[in-house]
Amino acid sequence: MNIFYNQSSDKIKEIIINFGSNIFKSLELDKLSEEEVIKKYGSYSNNINTEEIEEEYEKKIKSITDNHEIRIHTLQERLNDFEINKDKTISERLKSEQKLYELEKKNLNDVIIQLKENNRLTELIEDKICDKKEFNNPTEQGDYVEKIFDEIVEEGLKYDPQATIHDTSDYGGSGDRLIKFSNGNVLMIEVKNKDTIKKSDVDEFKKCYEKDFRENKIDCALFFSYRTTQIPNVCKAIIPKYFEDGKVLYFGIDDIPNDNYQKINKRKNMENIIEIAYNSTNDRKTKRLNENTSNVDIYNNYLSILTSHKDSYNKELRESQKKTKQIEEKLSDNDKKMNNLYRDIQTRDIKVDNTLLDDKLYKAHLIERIKVWKTSSKNGNSREWKKHCIDELKLSERDISKIKNIKIGELN
Repeated sequence: MNIFYNQSSDKIKEIIINFGSNIFKSLELDKLSEEEVIKKYGSYSNNINTEEIEEEYEKKIKSITDNHEIRIHTLQERLNDFEINKDKTISERLKSEQKLYELEKKNLNDVIIQLKENNRLTELIEDKICDKKEFNNPTEQGDYVEKIFDEIVEEGLKYDPQATIHDTSDYGGSGDRLIKFSNGNVLMIEVKNKDTIKKSDVDEFKKCYEKDFRENKIDCALFFSYRTTQIPNVCKAIIPKYFEDGKVLYFGIDDIPNDNYQKINKRKNMENIIEIAYNSTNDRKTKRLNENTSNVDIYNNYLSILTSHKDSYNKELRESQKKTKQIEEKLSDNDKKMNNLYRDIQTRDIKVDNTLLDDKLYKAHLIERIKVWKTSSKNGNSREWKKHCIDELKLSERDISKIKNIKIGELN
């Protein structure tokens, strides 16, 4: 034994030592004292019973094997239980995630519907208070003002609720509209919606009203200019100007820059001019005025109407301003909701319809996120800050396309 050991390599010697140590422990000699080990080893050496040793080894091996099999069986059962519970847990988790997804989807749809409704309301409000300046064609441009006259009469004149208005723009002569009052009087209106009135416009108007007067179709003719008071070769019609013994009336309204309520104010003037024409026609049928006194009465009549309506207009204006303030508050609240929604869409990378997004607002939110990142990241001032930002914030494809166009100056 010693000769074999001495002639062995270091690796084999290490194996012999480990093997001997394992046998030493297997025989439980490590639990005995030195004297007992020597004594027992001597008995082994003097009287070695190979069968007993093998039997003892087999018992110990069987014991170890049985213990391992029990442990393996226990672990296998635990593994099976884990697999069963895993499938159940995953199924329940999927159901929960599905419910959460459906709820978020419904909430987003509700928000989108509300945003569309708010946008529609905003468009309606803007249409009511903001004056339109651009048109697709001359016909649409002319119809715009004519339809305001239609609305005024169809909603009911305070002094003549039974009055009716008729479209004559497609017929030769008789202007663009005829207003028939309940007392039998008829007002012809020629409408112009352009920055510059031409002499030919006035000549055409004169040709129409002369024919209608000859045929006794009308009692009064109104030339109305929606954007300028300058009527070439006639007058500057800042206030109503009468001609032809008071039967022909010219009136214009100048555009006022940055007047958000210009459409409302112009409509009030249009209501006034109809009433002035109505009153002047009545007066002309009851008495004839000479030119000197008629001009004074015209001014007095117009001043009386404006004075009587002043309180009413101020009241309506206050109510309009109150409604405008309420709408502005609603729009402000809507903007806050949109800001929160945009922030959620970006951070969670929600795949919404791009046509519903406001690029400027979306980019503004992205810039704010990048500003926060730059102050907190060690790569915030790096030359390759965009690359680091994309990686660290895990930006979506949409965000990556936006960040490419963001300049460093926009982050200051």
